[in-house]
Amino acid sequence: MNVRSEAWFLPAAEPPQRRWAPENTVVAAVCGAILLIFVLAALGMNALERSAAMAKRVAHTYEVIRQVDRAATGMSAVATSVQGYVLSGEETLLRVREQALSDAESSLRNLRELTVDNALQQEQVAELARLTALRISVSNSVLVARQTGGFAEAQILIKAARTQKILERVQAQQGAIIREEERLLAERQRNELESRHHVLVIAGALVALVVLIVGLGLGWLRRELDVRRRLTRSLETQRRFLESVVDHLPALIVIKDPQTLRFVVLNRAIEAWFGLPREQLIGRTAHDLLPTAEAEAVEATDRIALQQVGVLDLAVNERASRHTASVFRTQKLAVRDKDGRALFLVCISTDISARVADEQRIRALNEHLEEQKTALEAANRELESFSYSVSHDLRAPLRAIDGFSLMLLEDYGPKLDAEAQRYLATIRAGSQRMGQLIDDLLAFSRLSRQPLKRLTVDMEHLVGVALPEALTETTAATPTITVNTLPAASGDPVLLQHVWSNLLANAVKYSSRVAEPGIAVGSSRDGGEVVYYVRDNGAGFDMQYAHKLFGVFQRLHGQEEFPGTGVGLAIVHRVVTRHGGRVWAESVPGRGATFYFTLPGAADA
Repeated sequence: MNVRSEAWFLPAAEPPQRRWAPENTVVAAVCGAILLIFVLAALGMNALERSAAMAKRVAHTYEVIRQVDRAATGMSAVATSVQGYVLSGEETLLRVREQALSDAESSLRNLRELTVDNALQQEQVAELARLTALRISVSNSVLVARQTGGFAEAQILIKAARTQKILERVQAQQGAIIREEERLLAERQRNELESRHHVLVIAGALVALVVLIVGLGLGWLRRELDVRRRLTRSLETQRRFLESVVDHLPALIVIKDPQTLRFVVLNRAIEAWFGLPREQLIGRTAHDLLPTAEAEAVEATDRIALQQVGVLDLAVNERASRHTASVFRTQKLAVRDKDGRALFLVCISTDISARVADEQRIRALNEHLEEQKTALEAANRELESFSYSVSHDLRAPLRAIDGFSLMLLEDYGPKLDAEAQRYLATIRAGSQRMGQLIDDLLAFSRLSRQPLKRLTVDMEHLVGVALPEALTETTAATPTITVNTLPAASGDPVLLQHVWSNLLANAVKYSSRVAEPGIAVGSSRDGGEVVYYVRDNGAGFDMQYAHKLFGVFQRLHGQEEFPGTGVGLAIVHRVVTRHGGRVWAESVPGRGATFYFTLPGAADA
């Protein structure tokens, strides 16, 4: 299909809007993932802060231990310098002692500041300071004893039990402070490990949740994209199908821009109509292609269609192409968006030239039929007049011939010889037969003019009425008659009574020459159709002459063999065909005949 892509810019139908679009799901997943990442970042920052705080606590603990060691070292230096002075008397050792005392006191001050947030440690540091002060006091006493009492007295104080006990208590207190700090450090490290474990568990769970959310979002997005791809392919297939249908429709189809009324879409029929390829038609207006007056009329109806809602159905108009003149019916419709703004103007012109020609022929035919109807009505009136003449004017001469022949036989019969009497008898028989023919012909004529009334007819009742009449016309042995089930029919009961009367009279007459005459009346079903039949075992007929059975005055047997006028079966044929049914017969000479007929609606009556 050669359709320009820029012309077919009709927007494809969008998928139905949902309350929760897939884009929202992806956005929600991304937002959730970002939120969880922020939570992870917060947990990481908290972990870093806790690690930094733990590092500070560890450094604090080591500082406390260092200060305790420094104080112990200072006090050891004090004891060493005192002992050295006791032994040597060197004054420089006293300066060393003073420096050591300063370091010890500085360490104690630092310990008090480092343990200010721990009441237990404050008590222990205070006790250490007190014990240190006692030890310093003992050291001072040793120095005084050395200076006043000499080496021996100083040695006694150094070796005194109280001095040793103070030293042990100081060392014990220092150990207690260090153990407490180590305990606090171990507890803090354990808490930090537990906290890190919890953080790692939470972080792992959050990471797993982020991966799950992102995975679900991507999976949902993939499914939606698959659905949209399938929907897009389906819409594309439908669009191409519609393009193909529009392009191959015989109607002239043009889609115009509602603002400029330029052609934006057209089909092959338009190309053929103007005799130009669509590349030369796209973007042009009616003024570019049609005479000014016609173009103005076209654009005027375009504007009317753009202003109204629904289809603008234009009256039939004639347009001529380069080669032919055609009659078109044009319909225009403005395609609008949900806000009522016109998007396109669709114009469809259907060539109805053939239909108009058919309508003209039908009108001419109707006029001809009206003429024939008038002629037929005149002929019917003439036929009625003729029937009246036959029934009145011809009957009187026949009755006169028959009557005067009878009077001749009655009054002058003895005077006439046998030949003359036979002539009169023949005249009488001929006039009577002529009267019967006239009666049958009039009956046949009335059947053609009698209105048809459709009623539900009890066929068994009609047969019951017709049988006695048929049997009274025979002088032969009474036939054996079998009447089977007969479904009701739809038709005129008066006319259908003629069918049964003639068929039964026919069967009685033609079976009267056999030793054991028999007649069967019944029905059968042939598909959805009911077939009625009358069967006899009489003379029958040759099937090669079956086409003559239902003609007026057509007889397959001589008058001497079976009397009759040949009108009865013609009446049967006329009534059945007027009902829209069929009638036919089957026979074998000498083995009887079967007459069949069908009536429309018999199966539903």
